[in-house]
Amino acid sequence: MGIEREETLTFTDADAEQSIAFADLVFHAAHSTGAVDNERALRLWVTDASASPGTSTGDTVVLHTTLYQLPLDSGPQNQFIGGHGFTGLNYSYAPASGAELQYWCVAQ
Repeated sequence: MGIEREETLTFTDADAEQSIAFADLVFHAAHSTGAVDNERALRLWVTDASASPGTSTGDTVVLHTTLYQLPLDSGPQNQFIGGHGFTGLNYSYAPASGAELQYWCVAQ
């Protein structure tokens, strides 16, 4: 099967959190400017959509998480070829279905 759909999240220089729900996986991203705690960062994580709040414990199952810690005075630099920005191409898989989620982040 080919690509089911493509989505884009965009962050400005403000604290924010966004997510995109797919059939089997949910992609989450949170940007922190560091204004409050001097820890500027981009956190990315993927959860299993089937295990979200409908589970017996109500807990979300985190399948993958990555933290990109950034300098306070400059943004990330795109370094990977193929248009895969500053994170490179990442893959996460849904345990039950094997559905694949690919993602990367690009600085503009």
